[in-house]
Amino acid sequence: MTKKVIEFLKTKWSETTKIQEPSQNRVKGLYFVRFLFALIAGILIGYFSRFWTDELIWCWLGLVAIYILLFFVIPKHKKHTFSPLMGGLALTNIFVFGILLIHFRNDSKLPHHVLQQTHHFEAYKARVVSEVLEKNKSYYFICQIEEIKNEKGWVKATDKANIFLEKGSHKPNFGDVFITKNKLQLINAPLNQAQFDYRKYLSYQNIYHQQYIKQADFAFVGSQMAWYEYFEYASIQIRQYCDKALKQNIHSEQEYGMASALVLGVK
Repeated sequence: MTKKVIEFLKTKWSETTKIQEPSQNRVKGLYFVRFLFALIAGILIGYFSRFWTDELIWCWLGLVAIYILLFFVIPKHKKHTFSPLMGGLALTNIFVFGILLIHFRNDSKLPHHVLQQTHHFEAYKARVVSEVLEKNKSYYFICQIEEIKNEKGWVKATDKANIFLEKGSHKPNFGDVFITKNKLQLINAPLNQAQFDYRKYLSYQNIYHQQYIKQADFAFVGSQMAWYEYFEYASIQIRQYCDKALKQNIHSEQEYGMASALVLGVK
């Protein structure tokens, strides 16, 4: 009788442990959710407050060094005692890293950025990095400035700009490289405080300037694309093909505009 009871209890115990194992694994998986929330919090703080000091990088490196040092110094049998400290350091490191991500994605702080140029330059070399949209009197696209021409000649530079090119014989395509005169203008700030801040919105995409270019000032010099940009180029070609199909089958201009915007995301 006692043997049967013991065997019965053993089977019940094994069943309960099997049931509890998945729940314990789920609890362990929540640790990664904490790290994700810490990263998101850091990104949001950096995004909305633009909080930044040069000492922040050294602070983050110091925290990482302390974490690594403690990880190797603390004995294995005492790591459970120091787990709250190690967890707090890990979350702090990830939080500060989220702030740093926002800073390093802001190209305007680079020394060779166009905003950092103290002297006027006469021309610049740029590359088309977006789909070219056809408007009533112009072509609209985004360009990546790669070089500028100043008193020293052609030097490296970086910036993005909204370009409105006068309609003419040449319509640029994704990846086209061109040279034009420098008539860049800063994106205008909103006149009303309650108005949507378009300049701030574009700054998050590293776009700070705009320019209207006449066909006579637009000099096409070639085409260049990085290997990963061929995927974007292919997606643009597919979208343009689908856009032509919509235009051929939808005769109402208003309905075609709504369909292309909703289905293909054409602005």
